[in-house]
Amino acid sequence: MLPTRNYKEPTLVKGSKAPDILLEGTDSSMFELNNYKTSSKYILLLFWSAECPHCQETVDALYPWQNQPEIQKKVSVIAISLDETETEVKAWNQKIKDLAGWKHLRAAEGVRSKVASDYFVLSTPVMILLNEKTKEIISLPSSLAQLKAELP
Repeated sequence: MLPTRNYKEPTLVKGSKAPDILLEGTDSSMFELNNYKTSSKYILLLFWSAECPHCQETVDALYPWQNQPEIQKKVSVIAISLDETETEVKAWNQKIKDLAGWKHLRAAEGVRSKVASDYFVLSTPVMILLNEKTKEIISLPSSLAQLKAELP
């Protein structure tokens, strides 16, 4: 008989409740995902870094798409920066000026942060689509095309 291992079921799968997020927002207020309300049906969590080329491509495609009035009614974006260094944080502070309408948060410890660990984020960008009311995971799209295809 094989020894029993402590195997933990994956928690970040479609249909599961997203882990809560507790981070300070850019306005210095505390943000808590479980208490976040928006008029949109869905919330898109975007883990990114301002100096990451793949993130930049994703943001440059996602932002104009999400800012269309019919998409804004469907999807609100919470952009969670994993920028750590002084240079990265400076780039992030500059970039978010061009991304009005998104909720901006920053995990100061980057990929070593609790939120990155809770969401199994080891590299960026990562997108997770949630139901606004239940905070249930709807999709884990790897691209904007996949997000568009899987958006209910």
